[in-house]
Amino acid sequence: MEPEVRVTLSAAAAAQLVGALVLASLSLPGTEARGLLQQSPVPTPTPSATDCQPEALLESPRADEVLSGIVTVGGWAVDPASPSGTGVTEVHVYLDGQGNDPGQTYIGRAEYGGVRVDVAERFNDARFARSAFSLSWDATTAGAGEHNLVVLYRTRCGWSTLTQTVRVDGPTIMLVIDRPRQGVPVSAPVRIEGWAADPYATVGTGVDRVDLYLDGQITTQGIPLGEVRYGESRPDVGAALGRQDDTARFSRSGWSLLWNPTGLTPGRHLLTFYARGPTGAVARSLAVEVTPEGAGPRGATPALPLPEPTLPGAPTPARTSAAFPVIAAGTTPNSVALVWNPVPNAVSYEVLVSEGVGVFSVLQSGLADTRVIASNLVPGQMYRFVVRALDANGAEVGQSTTLTVTTAPAVPTPAPTPAPSILPTITPVGRS
Repeated sequence: MEPEVRVTLSAAAAAQLVGALVLASLSLPGTEARGLLQQSPVPTPTPSATDCQPEALLESPRADEVLSGIVTVGGWAVDPASPSGTGVTEVHVYLDGQGNDPGQTYIGRAEYGGVRVDVAERFNDARFARSAFSLSWDATTAGAGEHNLVVLYRTRCGWSTLTQTVRVDGPTIMLVIDRPRQGVPVSAPVRIEGWAADPYATVGTGVDRVDLYLDGQITTQGIPLGEVRYGESRPDVGAALGRQDDTARFSRSGWSLLWNPTGLTPGRHLLTFYARGPTGAVARSLAVEVTPEGAGPRGATPALPLPEPTLPGAPTPARTSAAFPVIAAGTTPNSVALVWNPVPNAVSYEVLVSEGVGVFSVLQSGLADTRVIASNLVPGQMYRFVVRALDANGAEVGQSTTLTVTTAPAVPTPAPTPAPSILPTITPVGRS
């Protein structure tokens, strides 16, 4: 048996040996050298904050103007320390915070790369001739009052921000997301709740409905997930907004839903709520982090309303039943006649319709009668109908069961039978 031989190298000797092997690999022919070098990649150093010099200017809107309607959020952004290009890769705009700040609203991603010759001249560098950013924003969705406009722009060292205070002339609706908190991890259906009301409304809460959109921007809105049930009991809001003799109508300003993340890719997603009323619409965003456990094939409707909660010490809302029936009194290829019984305490009705398994939208509202004809439908198509019963303040006092109806198929129009040709009778004239 051969004796075992062990060689021990000092740290210095080991380093010299490694260096010799690397030098030797450079002299290997063709693919052998490339193969050895590929096995030992040289990592690219991560730039630190000191490696970047981000500079930007928000030029529009101006701080001294009152915003209303569609406005432009614009300016320029560069990184003079960048080894190539402008050093800025993307620009995003938020309202009243960013990321996981409570109360923030995502306005959208700005277009970046517009022509700015003056910026190139300022830095004496032609690379910065395309450094402008621009985004159209419906400022009224912020709601009336003073807000903080936040611009985030990304360089190779991370995100930098610009902030400017703006004043908006818009709806006086207040929209609040109470829970969950911003950035909450979601792996299963999660309850989302809040309230919406217009303190200056003279009738009802000043809010007609709350709509929900997924992964959109204020201008493009995103994927519609339907209408959120509105009108839940919120005596705390009534006490805060109402006067001594006028708290009841604001006490029906709550909303909630059970949101299911199934079917979404893991990662960050935005839910944007719109509270709509006679004076306009106000939007607020909720950021959620969908975990891999919460993703997968979608098997349920994204937004599922929850039953109205009963708060401790709060009066039970007047309802005749959990749900009342609605029937189809008649169907044609292009219409469905709906009929239901009157609901106590209801002064108007709202009819919602969904084509197939899509989201519900308002078919008709403000109905005083208990019947309606849904027209302009597609022959042979399945539709779902829901009727909401509302009181004088616009709060829901009852909701129907879901009626599913398939319209009759189109009746083929028979081809017209050509009428027989009737020729005049010609009586020969006798010859003389």
